[in-house]
Amino acid sequence: MKRVEIQSEAQSIAGLSGMSAMLWEGVSGQPAQVCIRRQRSAYSWCYCPLEVGLNSTPAAIKAEAKRAVKVLRSSP
Repeated sequence: MKRVEIQSEAQSIAGLSGMSAMLWEGVSGQPAQVCIRRQRSAYSWCYCPLEVGLNSTPAAIKAEAKRAVKVLRSSP
């Protein structure tokens, strides 16, 4: 599964909560990872990376996206 496909699966969950799934580019050669992000204010966002691999199933990705949404909801 490609990261774009993982992002798409995660977006189906994040969108229900008004959040979005995005690809976060890795720094210094690290691979990009999929994050869920929530807007806190006009200029402030918080992010939660998904702990999924490229061989994860769609169900596992959605479960991880639900976990990330829950984490972001509880953050101030």
